[in-house]
Amino acid sequence: MSQSWPPPGAPPVPPPWPPPASVGPSAPWPPPYPAPYPPPYYGRASGTNGLAIASLVLGILTLGGIGSLLAIIFGHVARSQVRRSGQSGSGLALAGLILGYVGLAVTLLLVILALTSAASLQVQQQPPI
Repeated sequence: MSQSWPPPGAPPVPPPWPPPASVGPSAPWPPPYPAPYPPPYYGRASGTNGLAIASLVLGILTLGGIGSLLAIIFGHVARSQVRRSGQSGSGLALAGLILGYVGLAVTLLLVILALTSAASLQVQQQPPI
């Protein structure tokens, strides 16, 4: 004679240990895999643009017009690089541009003033006919 275990009509026998947390009425199957790692964040390129710094320094120094001209060139190139790469230094490049244009205007004004004063001195020094 064979008996079935548990006998018919008896409540089921619980296991001697508790079921895992993912098994039970609240979770009919194992939980899904966790989310993958997020993609790496590359962000902005670090540092200040070197041409922006050079533009500001040359705009301050002017160097008799040559520095102003270089400040204008470096400032325009630096602003385009900053927009493209995301580096910092847009304000430095703008300040270098402003100082470069002001320095160039002052240099041109001084050259024109010197030429006109030299021409007027030559006219005054000529003997009357």
